[in-house]
Amino acid sequence: MNRNLLDKTSYAKVPLQPGAMKQVIAANGNHVQVLGKLSITLHVGNKKFTKTVHVLDQLHHSLILGVDFMRKNGAFINFQDCTLELKDNPSIVLSSITLNSGLLRTKKVVTIPKHSETLIQVSVSKQDEDSTVLLEPLDAPPQFLQNVVVTKCLVKIRNGKAHLRLLNLTATDIKLRPHKVIAKVSHVNTEEIHSIDDKQSAETPSFSSTSKSESDAMTFDLTSACLTSIEKQKNGN
Repeated sequence: MNRNLLDKTSYAKVPLQPGAMKQVIAANGNHVQVLGKLSITLHVGNKKFTKTVHVLDQLHHSLILGVDFMRKNGAFINFQDCTLELKDNPSIVLSSITLNSGLLRTKKVVTIPKHSETLIQVSVSKQDEDSTVLLEPLDAPPQFLQNVVVTKCLVKIRNGKAHLRLLNLTATDIKLRPHKVIAKVSHVNTEEIHSIDDKQSAETPSFSSTSKSESDAMTFDLTSACLTSIEKQKNGN
């Protein structure tokens, strides 16, 4: 559970108990601190569930119910009509699963210079005009994308097109042919996007000026990258 959501409920003043875990690893590899745990009651329609949840200070979603909850309460995923339901009461739909996904293709020949970042225009399939979408790398990238890093980003569709950011960490230019599939795209429901900033900082932002004699160093783990040892040393420093 997101701490911001907890603070808006009747459980806001309930003391947290020590959790079974101290931290969790997010999908992006970040280690997120667990503040504690507590038992809550969920009301869905006319049904009531009691569940122990761990509270995190930084969580993109308001609340995540795990596989243990699904099994205990007989959850049923119906891929035919894209719904998640309770098996013993199909009239209660917990959430809808969006499967509206498409592909991104290069529009023309693209050359990505060595050791550089390039923003290119791509054509988008199966998405509505002016909709907000998430651009992501392919699950199984083809050989010609082996040394290209496709970055994730949220964009809006304009005339069936969008802009995608690519990275070339190698010491040679990389050329992409036109009409090649290079990434995937999926629709994003903007109403379900939640800010992880607290209310106070969102309403009254504060600014401070600091000076440093040296900028903070940035490091990247390139152990699994398709680079030579010399290229890894140059990009890692």
